Amino acid sequence: MNRALLILINSILLLFSCNRETLRFFFDGVDQTQPETSFTRGPQMISAKDTLKARRPQLTDTTMQAKFMHPDYQKRACSKCHEVDHAYRLSKRQPDLCYQCHKPYNEKYEVLHGPVAAGFCTACHLPHQSQNKHLLKMPVREVCNYCHHPGDVSKNQAHSQINTIECVQCHNSHGGKTLNLLKDTVN
Repeated sequence: MNRALLILINSILLLFSCNRETLRFFFDGVDQTQPETSFTRGPQMISAKDTLKARRPQLTDTTMQAKFMHPDYQKRACSKCHEVDHAYRLSKRQPDLCYQCHKPYNEKYEVLHGPVAAGFCTACHLPHQSQNKHLLKMPVREVCNYCHHPGDVSKNQAHSQINTIECVQCHNSHGGKTLNLLKDTVN
């Protein structure tokens, strides 16, 4: 499958919020029944579209406590990402906005993870602050489980220890050399 088609499919999947019906429409072999999951779409889980519309939260002592913050947000350098005349409007679209400071993953990896290929950094990351490292919306396992159902993942024999290790110990969350995004060296 060519790269442009993969990007298009990933974009469509992200826009429809990674639900089982959408996955079944595009891919054969997705279970007809949706098993219960331990994760939910809580207030932290917002779409890329919602993130662009989200109002900037006010920083207080309680919101700063035990959180990770984007350096420009912490410095109040809002104009690095937002238009000066329109505080809530971004100056560029994703991922170009993020790639002003972060190295473009499409130059680093041969195969990109779906949200990265589609250019939706905010599918996994919050732009300003988070309770989780790397500004993740939720803990690592919950971010992965949002689209990759644990029941489906555990069907692969390599995932027999799925409950004892984090996904990112073996998989690179942004890209890799193969479709399974395995790291070159597994810890």
